[in-house]
Amino acid sequence: GRGEYKFKVEYPNWGRFLIRICDGNGHCTGELTYFDWPEGTSGDRPELSGATMLSFKPEKEEYAVGEEVVTNIPVSEGSRVLITLENGSGIVKKEWVQAQGKELTYRFKAEESMAPNIYLSASLVQPHQQTVNDRPIRLFGVVPISIVNEKTRLQPEIITTAVWRPETKVKVTVKEKQGKAMNYTLAIVDEGLLSLTQFKTPDPWLHFNAKEALGIKTWDVYKNILGAYSGAMGQVLAIGGDEALSKKGLNNQNRFKPMVRVLGPFQLKAGQTIEHLINIPNYIGKARIMVVAEAGSDSYGSTHRTVPVRKPLMVLSTLPRVLSPKEDITLPVTVFAMEEQVKNVNIKVEVKGEVAIVGESSRSVSFSKTGEKVIDFKLKTNDRIGTAQVRVTATSGSEKAYDQTDLNVRIPNAPVTETLDFFLDAGKDTTLDYLPVGVDGTNSVTVEAYGMPPINLDEHLKYLFGYPHGCAEQTVSRVFPLIFLDNIMDLSDNMKATRRQHLNVAFDKLYTLQAGNGGFRYWPSTGKINEYVTSYAGHFLFMANEKGYPVQEGVLLRWKNYQRSTARSWTPKYYSNGDCRNCDEQAYRLYTLAEIGEPEIGAMNRLKETSRVPEYAWWHLAGAYAKAGQKEAALEVIARIPEVTSYRYYHYYVRDITLLAIQLETYHELRQRQKAVETGKKLSDRLAGNHWYSTHSLAYSLKSIIRVFGDYNKGKTLGWTFSNGSVSKTFDSQGLVQQYDYPKNSDRSFTYTLKNTGNSPLNFSIVRHGIPIETNLPPEQKNLSMTVSYYYPDGKALDVSRLQQGQDFTAEVILSRPANVEYGQYDNMALMQLFPSGWEILNTRFIEDENEQQVSDQKNGLNLTIPDYQDIRDDRVYTYFDMSRNSPYQKVRFRIRLNATYAGRYYLPPVRAYDMYDNDIKARNEGRWV
Repeated sequence: GRGEYKFKVEYPNWGRFLIRICDGNGHCTGELTYFDWPEGTSGDRPELSGATMLSFKPEKEEYAVGEEVVTNIPVSEGSRVLITLENGSGIVKKEWVQAQGKELTYRFKAEESMAPNIYLSASLVQPHQQTVNDRPIRLFGVVPISIVNEKTRLQPEIITTAVWRPETKVKVTVKEKQGKAMNYTLAIVDEGLLSLTQFKTPDPWLHFNAKEALGIKTWDVYKNILGAYSGAMGQVLAIGGDEALSKKGLNNQNRFKPMVRVLGPFQLKAGQTIEHLINIPNYIGKARIMVVAEAGSDSYGSTHRTVPVRKPLMVLSTLPRVLSPKEDITLPVTVFAMEEQVKNVNIKVEVKGEVAIVGESSRSVSFSKTGEKVIDFKLKTNDRIGTAQVRVTATSGSEKAYDQTDLNVRIPNAPVTETLDFFLDAGKDTTLDYLPVGVDGTNSVTVEAYGMPPINLDEHLKYLFGYPHGCAEQTVSRVFPLIFLDNIMDLSDNMKATRRQHLNVAFDKLYTLQAGNGGFRYWPSTGKINEYVTSYAGHFLFMANEKGYPVQEGVLLRWKNYQRSTARSWTPKYYSNGDCRNCDEQAYRLYTLAEIGEPEIGAMNRLKETSRVPEYAWWHLAGAYAKAGQKEAALEVIARIPEVTSYRYYHYYVRDITLLAIQLETYHELRQRQKAVETGKKLSDRLAGNHWYSTHSLAYSLKSIIRVFGDYNKGKTLGWTFSNGSVSKTFDSQGLVQQYDYPKNSDRSFTYTLKNTGNSPLNFSIVRHGIPIETNLPPEQKNLSMTVSYYYPDGKALDVSRLQQGQDFTAEVILSRPANVEYGQYDNMALMQLFPSGWEILNTRFIEDENEQQVSDQKNGLNLTIPDYQDIRDDRVYTYFDMSRNSPYQKVRFRIRLNATYAGRYYLPPVRAYDMYDNDIKARNEGRWV
């Protein structure tokens, strides 16, 4: 994010100011800034920082060890000065000096122990009855003095040729200027890559010899004992601190492939030099050689050198980051003639994988002098996905250069999953036909056999893993069911390793989303704690820890403390119609506390006596009582639960299927097996049906049914076979669910036979998965209106089917909710914008055109909307926001700046906007070729 705050330092104030900024969670940052009077007026300003400050400074800012340090201190006749030399840990020296005249010259010798800096403080005490001046009796001042110990500075040197040639071995020699012994590392990195982050060569000597803070606290009680000055004595102490490196740096962004080589550490003996032979790849640009050295625990140094990497003939091809099937691409090839002998150059293009050359594959170009020329070639991607390789070779006499680009050919459309469910009695078989549902390279088929009611496990897990968004809830939902899979499946070592990888990714993500108080944020950029997600994330982390996965103890402890304190301090809040609007969050919070064995009975009793509580909150409360061992209280809560027929009044994370999951676990905890089985079958019917579910509803339901049915059906054996002529597979093992991923080419149709070889009936699910090359979906708007427009930087409308290469433009999306819609807040909305391969997203987090922003910031009185979170990737932007029924958030407006970088014909996917937890709120336009 970015914010701006304006303030004014009123004249005649000046000096150092601390600017401090804090967010709502108590996190703060600050910076000292110096404000001065305009040039030419400083001579008239009053003396700095009050009357008690004694201003003085040394004759030089920096002294070497062994030099005499000279400081002139203003004094008055008859006064005495207490002088102390102090460092970061204590007082090095102190003495009283009798002042004579108007200036005291104090001298001392710089010693090694004083490096990297020493503080000289002076307390001037004037005679009590003096009338020579009207200054206070006691004045105080302190100044830092830099002491440099050259013995601790290493001076490594780099010796190499002035220019390097690609695809050769180059010699790099390292030595120490004064012949000292040292240990060092050698790094060679593309200068363009380093410039992206303004990376500076590390300087360990500067780091370990940075200015040390003053470690002595000076307590001044003089004014409380004796004073001859009418005003309050201002306390002014000059303090030290770590020096910051300059933020100025290069910004030479090269579009060449980066080169990175890190070697070492190496040991260099006294007087020795070491030669390194470095293999330079097919790289052109500038490389920075960096040497960072140390010797013992007190000597450090570094150096760097930039070397151009080039040869007489060079070639550069420019292609998008990714491609899509059936696209036409113009390939510009830039040929560089760097020396006069390069005259006639032949350029040849070769391709591999999912791309083909259209027209000629080689061309010639002539140079009369050094320079560069651009030649275009035509390419076309196949109607499959995969990888593509484009290699461009330039030849001129004995000189030869090439540039090779590897890219992915991907489909920006959403995957399609189709499931066929059926039932086989013991000993029966059936023969079926398999047809792929997606483009070649995307298809897969999985056969699932169930010894329990079917739940379409593979389809739902693929949906959760492939869901494109990554808030805290979706991070948990992606992996929550995985920790219970052992209850129903016999997992292979490979499946267990894959599960652990997914869990570790989720753990790391959630750690970054936890606030200091223990709650969890929905998005990284939001400071507000999401109460329901806090319970959901902590619930998952606790259960994962119980299953033996390593969760950070501090994370769990902070979450438990947050849950307890929030549960105890909770009070009900109500909507205007009288329904409780925060009882659901409290109920789930109490459920998680009971789950971890720390129930808050008092808070549970208070919620039980609260009016107008939603149905699913009652069930969570009943489950909390059951887990706390309070069976009678749980049954009492269940008995008073009202009938609710519409899920519209549910929490946006909870739908009717989630209610069934909560009921299932509650009945299971109460040992009411018959009701649990009946509820589980209802839940299974919903999971196996063709219904839309949010990630939370799906993950919570899978977690519950796997957890409960795994306890009821332990030790069951499934027997069945799969055969299709080329593949035959037999299954006869324990588990409630068995999965078989067809190992052959799933891009071709085939016929197969399934047979139940066991003694009991089996449910089967055939899951086909793939990505279609074109969706051909018509535009759709349901309880949400969407307008997509494109503009030139000056605000004029633009037809993207007639874009010129290199044109900057803006994509604008305006979303509005119908005025007659009865829904309340549109929470957790997502806007998905995928862009053609030939367009580049101009990331405004790194660049900004204020003129362009001023032109387009307002449209018909509608300001740009600040999203809750925005995820900018290579070829797409995901934007997350809320919409309310009240102005000004009935409408939202977002802009993305783009550039038509690559010539050709590319596919522009549909723009989609929807509520991530309500399928009745969505909008989509039509994809097209541009």
